[in-house]
Amino acid sequence: MSYPVARILELLETFIDYSLEEKEKTIFSIGGRGHYENPISDVLAFYLDPNEEHGLGSLVLQALLDVSKVDVQPILIEPVYRELGTDLGNRLDLVLVGEDWIIAVENKVYHEAINPFDDYRAYLSKQYPEKEIVYVLLSPKDDVAEGWVSVSYVDLVEKIKSGLGSCLIDTPFSKWQVFLRDFLINLLSYTKGNSMDSEKFDFLSQKLPKIYELEKIRAEFLEEVRGRIQRAFIKERGEDVFRVNVSRWDTENGTPGFRVYSKDWKGESNVTIAAGFGEIESHSISAYVDGIDDAEHVRMTDLLQREWASIKCWREKPAWGAYKTTNSYDSLVSVIESAVNVGRLMPS
Repeated sequence: MSYPVARILELLETFIDYSLEEKEKTIFSIGGRGHYENPISDVLAFYLDPNEEHGLGSLVLQALLDVSKVDVQPILIEPVYRELGTDLGNRLDLVLVGEDWIIAVENKVYHEAINPFDDYRAYLSKQYPEKEIVYVLLSPKDDVAEGWVSVSYVDLVEKIKSGLGSCLIDTPFSKWQVFLRDFLINLLSYTKGNSMDSEKFDFLSQKLPKIYELEKIRAEFLEEVRGRIQRAFIKERGEDVFRVNVSRWDTENGTPGFRVYSKDWKGESNVTIAAGFGEIESHSISAYVDGIDDAEHVRMTDLLQREWASIKCWREKPAWGAYKTTNSYDSLVSVIESAVNVGRLMPS
């Protein structure tokens, strides 16, 4: 490699105290639609209704009333309305109807507060002339609109959490409590978005040249590892029938995967090394065999158990066998050696 060790250490020292914030996954982030306004409003409508089957009573409704500074009883006399249409065809996200009060909630995840608020007010005033109407603008970061009470996700979540403990004492455990926790985490994620705080942004802005230099070092290192893997397989086989592709093995933390293919192996069969995988920075090996029947799958599993001792195996697609060692390797040298041994076992 062209970079001296001293320079690499100097660059790494620059970022030794810097770390990215870990984001907890939720059912909403996994599903991929948790950032849309409609699903968020749908779930919120469910928990706002004390009569729904979540069994948490008026917990969420009372929290909304408190942060909106509305002093009324948390009792609804009509179902929670979603996408309530006005005479002009506009739609209000949520409308809650009490004995002598109305709470109209407009939920804004990303968009600015430029909705037809005058139309909303005119429609509800006509429909409920005898009730006191409070207009609430719910958003990640306290968006503002004239005549609307601004409520942030943070304030609402904190108020719900403050009442959750006592509520759970009187409520049997259920899946709805787990879903609510995930929902609250999902709401808080929008207060941070995908952005970083100003301190981190300023720090990294000042270190851009070093970041770019580290990227070059990473690219050079990955190419060196790729080359060493290929040379190790060629040395064992005695001829160059291999190619090694570098891909992203783990999309979340950027762990590289070195996938070895051979002209001598069936179809797209390959041996894959995941380098620097997991918090302990260990390495792992997987093998994938193309065009393998059940008997061959059993035989391959037996062979790899002798090499790896501890193994997970499964079938992929109609005719693929997949195998992964549950051992970990603490050096690239040892994981490459083991991968070469696995290559000897690959069916042709």
